[in-house]
Amino acid sequence: MLPKDFTRFVCTDISKTMLQHAERQFCGISKVQFDILDITGELEGKMKSSFDHIFSMYCFMWIDNQRKAFQNMYDMLKPEGGCFLVLLARHYATDTIFQLAERPKWKKFFPDINKAYPFPYRLDADPVKTITDMMKFIGYVNTKVYWEKTKFVFNSVEEYLGFMTAIPNPLSLMTPEERDDYLKESVELAYDLKIIQDSEGDEETGSLLVVYGEK
Repeated sequence: MLPKDFTRFVCTDISKTMLQHAERQFCGISKVQFDILDITGELEGKMKSSFDHIFSMYCFMWIDNQRKAFQNMYDMLKPEGGCFLVLLARHYATDTIFQLAERPKWKKFFPDINKAYPFPYRLDADPVKTITDMMKFIGYVNTKVYWEKTKFVFNSVEEYLGFMTAIPNPLSLMTPEERDDYLKESVELAYDLKIIQDSEGDEETGSLLVVYGEK
C-alpha cells in the first residue's frame, strides 16, 4: 500500500500500550516509528509542518474536541499535504450502549456517557456541512466530505461481545452477576437492532464519514 520510496511512516496514539502493540507488528521495519500523541494537546515543534499525508481510520469519533484535532492535523501537514479520515457518524452497536445507559439499573455506571463515548456527529443533522465548514474555517482547501450508509453487522454473538468488551466500558465496576446481566441485555438489544448476522434482514446499521482535505 505504501510507495517503496517513502521516507518515514509515523504511527501515533495517545496510549503507550497501543503503540507497544503496534510496534510488535512492525518489528524490524526501520522507517516506521512510533510516537505518543494527544491530537487535542499542544504539538511539539517536530510535529509541525512535517507530514505529506495523514491517515486516520475509525479514531476521530472518539475525540470530543474536534476543532482542536482538525487544527492540529492541519498544523502537522506540510504545505499541499493532505489528510484522509474515515470515522463512524453513528452505529447501532454504540447505540446499544446509550440505550443501556438510560436504564435505571445501569445509569450509575455512566456518570458522563458523552465523555466516555463522544461520537460528536451521532445526532448531527448535517455532519457533512459541520465538518466541511470547520475545515474551511481552519484553512483546509480541496475539502471533500462524504456521508455513507453502512450495513456492517457482527458475524456472531462472540464477535459482538468481543467488540463491546474491547472498547471503553464500565464492566470493571460491576459485580460478576451485573456484568453477565449487562452483556445479556446488550446482546438482546443487538438482536433487536439486527446487528448480529444471524438476525434477519439486510438493513442499514449506521453511517460513515469519509473526509479529505489539503493544506
